[in-house]
Amino acid sequence: MPGKGGAIQEDLPAYKAIMGYMPQQQQLYPEMSLAQFLHYFAVLKNLDRAQAKAQVAEVMEKTGLTALRSTRIAALSGEMKQRVLISQALLGDPRLMILDEPTAGLDPLERVRVRNFISHISINKTVLIATHVVSDIECIAKQVLFIKSGQLILSGSPMDILSAHQGKVFQGEVRHQSLPALIHRYNVTHLQETAKGSIAVRVCGDFDAPPAPEDQAFAPAEPTLTDVYLYLYGKQGSLL
Repeated sequence: MPGKGGAIQEDLPAYKAIMGYMPQQQQLYPEMSLAQFLHYFAVLKNLDRAQAKAQVAEVMEKTGLTALRSTRIAALSGEMKQRVLISQALLGDPRLMILDEPTAGLDPLERVRVRNFISHISINKTVLIATHVVSDIECIAKQVLFIKSGQLILSGSPMDILSAHQGKVFQGEVRHQSLPALIHRYNVTHLQETAKGSIAVRVCGDFDAPPAPEDQAFAPAEPTLTDVYLYLYGKQGSLL
């Protein structure tokens, strides 16, 4: 890596040269065509004319945008604009990519496509994803970092993190009328109505004994990263 131990500010151009960044907000240039937009970013990344032409064609092919090369940015759907943002981040063949909420606002199918694409490009790049959609990184991340109020509070591989939170997640069923009291009492991570009309519930926390709403003890459940996220951040923003 550039600098070799020095501060990033001392060699900022070298760091920028190996980095691709995808912002969360779609602040694009609506009057430009897709190809014009990518060529503009190629110039900003100091690619010469031949490099720009080749790389713009390459990234559009990778992200499935070739057929839209002449389409104005303003006419693209939100899903396609997300692909445009990924495309510009790929220009210059960066070794490090930083993606801020890459699946924000996408429908389930497009989220899967983007997630699979990120998994593919991470084979020969370091990809750092900032996201609140924990399920999007559960199957593709090698390392997960949880940050709270600007401080790193937990990090590790998904497998190690899930293993460390065994015994903190329980599941069971309750009646509809019991939900308000249950949500007030426990940190609820999932609710789903069952075929028989009851509510399947997952809760997380530090329990001396299995939680027993309605005097019926819940059973231990395998934790997910979403459970861990809600365990670490508690009931912040609860609607009830």
